[in-house]
Amino acid sequence: MVIYPIIVVIIVFIIATLLSWQSMKNGGWYKSSGITVSKSQPRNYVFSLVWIFLYTIYAIIWQYLANHKLPDWLNVLFAFNMVLNLTWVWIFFTCGDIPFSQFIILALLVLTFYQSYAILKYTDTKYSELCSFGMLLYAFWLVAATGLNFSVKY
Repeated sequence: MVIYPIIVVIIVFIIATLLSWQSMKNGGWYKSSGITVSKSQPRNYVFSLVWIFLYTIYAIIWQYLANHKLPDWLNVLFAFNMVLNLTWVWIFFTCGDIPFSQFIILALLVLTFYQSYAILKYTDTKYSELCSFGMLLYAFWLVAATGLNFSVKY
């Protein structure tokens, strides 16, 4: 049994949570810079709940596929997606670099839609379709997050 994917997702989630929490706690640029955010932006606790759910789904999908001979290159895409997630949190909350965070979230969006497609095309398991659907849930949340990211103005 491969445990690696679940450990990676848990570590990324913990680091991302700590980075964003530390930035918010210290006031950071996000709270003190007078930026304008979308009126449709959910409260912070909604983001926390959704990300916990999505990271859990992501970890389950990755773990399941890794246990069913996930192609190496697709395994790398899963890991790269986690690196991009962590990078976005650092770039957005710590660095306050909105344009670069927008680039990263667009890359995440494209990568996640591709992962959903690749799961169907390159894996042959009993639950490939369900795994692909789970990735689409993640992708649709990224669509909303991308919209919110692009609505942030200095």
